Amino acid sequence: MIFRVEEEDRGLRLDVFLANRFPDRSRSFMKKLILDGLVLVNGRTTVKPGYEVRADDEVSMTLPEADDTGELVPQSMPLDVLHEDEDIIVVNKAPGVVVHPGAGHSEGTLVHGLLAHCPRLAMQGAPKRPGIVHRLDQNTSGAMVVAKTEAAYLCLIRQFKEHQVFKEYRAGFRLSAGERSGHTSTGTRWTARKWPWQRTGAVKPYRSGKSKGTGGKSACSR
Repeated sequence: MIFRVEEEDRGLRLDVFLANRFPDRSRSFMKKLILDGLVLVNGRTTVKPGYEVRADDEVSMTLPEADDTGELVPQSMPLDVLHEDEDIIVVNKAPGVVVHPGAGHSEGTLVHGLLAHCPRLAMQGAPKRPGIVHRLDQNTSGAMVVAKTEAAYLCLIRQFKEHQVFKEYRAGFRLSAGERSGHTSTGTRWTARKWPWQRTGAVKPYRSGKSKGTGGKSACSR
């Protein structure tokens, strides 16, 4: 498929330009297509996701064929199981692990590992996401609850939908010399703790209840 960049889109990042044309696809998905050489700008594949498109640029893209027919094959992997009973399993997902199969990730996902560990997972929802009721990004670690029975799946979905589940996120980062406090780009305030290495900070919620410049709620991180 081929797109012609209009004047109103001039200056957009290439991955953003493409994501705007496919609302059901994420910017990270488009970024991967670009890095895989499946996107050409004016016939060239040497562009980067951050390339700023220009008016009259010709952008061509090839979408990989979806493999929805293959069955999920269990694949053994180390799992940090925090809790397990007859209805649910809670695991500590490691960073770098993709939760479920998708474009570019047909094997080695958390779902593959869970299928090797559990005799069965709830089959409600998407066929490639058995038992999955929420997700974490690939490079985010943390607790994930997965349904083993259909009843547990429906109950967990309802709890997430009704905001009965409390989620807390923590983020670590390094400070520039002399910095002791400040705000992230979304307005979340951070202050430095006196940890041994003295240059690692901890994020604290922005007290106003809304993030500066976004109109949204602050992150519950610390």
